[in-house]
Amino acid sequence: MAAGQYSESYSQIGDYKRHRAMILETAKHIMAEEVKVPVLIHNGKAISESLVILEYIEETWKQTPLLPKDPFQQANARFWAKFIDEKLYPSIVWGVFLKEGQEQEKGVLESLENLRHLEDEFRGKKFFGGETIGLADLALGWLAYYLDIFEDAAGLKQADEEKFPSLAAWKQEFANVPVVRQSWPDRGKIAEKLVAMRHNLMQPNSKSYTTGQCSESHSQAGDYKRHRAMILETAKHIMAEEVMVFRSLTSPFALRVIWALKLKGVEFEEIWEDLSNKSPLLLQYNPIYKKVPVLVHNGKAISESLVILEYIEETWKQTPLLPQDPYQRANARFWAKFIDEKQLYPSIRFGVLLKEGKEQEKGVLEFLENLQHVEDELRGKKFFGGETIGLADLALGWLAYYLDIFEEAAGLKLADEEKFPSLAAWKQEFANVPVVRQSWPDRGKVAERFVAMRKASLGKETPR
Repeated sequence: MAAGQYSESYSQIGDYKRHRAMILETAKHIMAEEVKVPVLIHNGKAISESLVILEYIEETWKQTPLLPKDPFQQANARFWAKFIDEKLYPSIVWGVFLKEGQEQEKGVLESLENLRHLEDEFRGKKFFGGETIGLADLALGWLAYYLDIFEDAAGLKQADEEKFPSLAAWKQEFANVPVVRQSWPDRGKIAEKLVAMRHNLMQPNSKSYTTGQCSESHSQAGDYKRHRAMILETAKHIMAEEVMVFRSLTSPFALRVIWALKLKGVEFEEIWEDLSNKSPLLLQYNPIYKKVPVLVHNGKAISESLVILEYIEETWKQTPLLPQDPYQRANARFWAKFIDEKQLYPSIRFGVLLKEGKEQEKGVLEFLENLQHVEDELRGKKFFGGETIGLADLALGWLAYYLDIFEEAAGLKLADEEKFPSLAAWKQEFANVPVVRQSWPDRGKVAERFVAMRKASLGKETPR
């Protein structure tokens, strides 16, 4: 659809099986379980991950913008695209369509809650950004066609037009856009394939699917909790440019934001959160995810660490985090997304730290495979982009400090320097950057928290 909007010449690969080997070799996909689509190939360069591709298209072909010019509005569009990708789609597909009984009932409640957030966002608007289609609309576009097919295949109705009138109006508006209407696949074939998929996965011996969450829920607060509201209210009046970062003790994602702001020389206030006892301000600023980090800039709240990094990059131009070349920018975003959403952090936390026995052995293998991809990418380079820290380095930065703590808490060694020399060199280079070195949380407290998390997960101790 994006390519159609740009009136760009592109090819659709019909007999995909014939060309699969050639495409995969060219694309150099590295996702751990299997190679996936979509892949955009532009002048011999391959870009993967749909949201990364959309950003590349936006920066390569400037006509018909998919993102607004205002940095906050851009961050808002990226937030909703990420929400759709990571929360809405999994809740409908994995939580409802591929479940039955009580599990499906639970999934229905979650998906309806996610749809309600969209309904609230669409109220009074034609599209996410107003009158024209943008990035978030393209991210959600599948719903205008596939939701009815999912509902038919699962034998239930989720998005009632009376309960979700704004969403229903958006679906109609989006589906009537010519480049959208002309691009839908054959409904009968899609429905047949989805029914077969659901039937196969409902069998007793079918593979189960789970989704890992990679946001933290721990922090330190002390006596500061009693005074937080007063401090923040006072700060609003005394800061010429209000910049606040909500963080927690064990969150590696908040560190990305801290580093980015310090690299750009932006003054900010740190707000420490206890996510087992979330403050009203955090719930106010991040009502959907209810997690850290949250960046508040002059009263406007931005959540999700990679979305925040993009906002910082576009708001404060000094010390760029992304290169000028669109392909290099897409490559940086790909690695940030790989580190964040797909494999690396979830595989070490949920597959290694919080597991034992054969499950942990499986998690270790997955993590090491993912780490090898990073090792290969860093070979011969100081940082991901060359000589200077960038977006992908900030995304991976937690590993330079937290990996050793994970290993100690789990009682094993994962990243041997002999096997991963490029990664070891990168860790040392990154950890020695002044703004990084000065920002690490207390190691003893972090280690204590991770050990407690592991014991609680394994049923050896009640969580604190």
